[in-house]
Amino acid sequence: SCRLSQVPTMTQTTTTVTLTRQSGFQFLIDFGLDTPALLSDEPAPLGQGDGPAPNHLLLASVANCLSASLVFALGKFKQDPE
Repeated sequence: SCRLSQVPTMTQTTTTVTLTRQSGFQFLIDFGLDTPALLSDEPAPLGQGDGPAPNHLLLASVANCLSASLVFALGKFKQDPE
């Protein structure tokens, strides 16, 4: 398994994510907290495609971050994000 940690700041505690290889290119991602673990897997022919591929997780992370920033900015200007 592999453990990655984010260095804490004044307003945030340490964040840790642990990846444990299940088989082949499948990894179980444990976020700690009360969040369910997530299985990532490469599509065939490398993996079985039983979970999102790492590049899809990265794209979703960036899209979520940008969307949350937009919602925050709209809220600052009292705009409805819908």
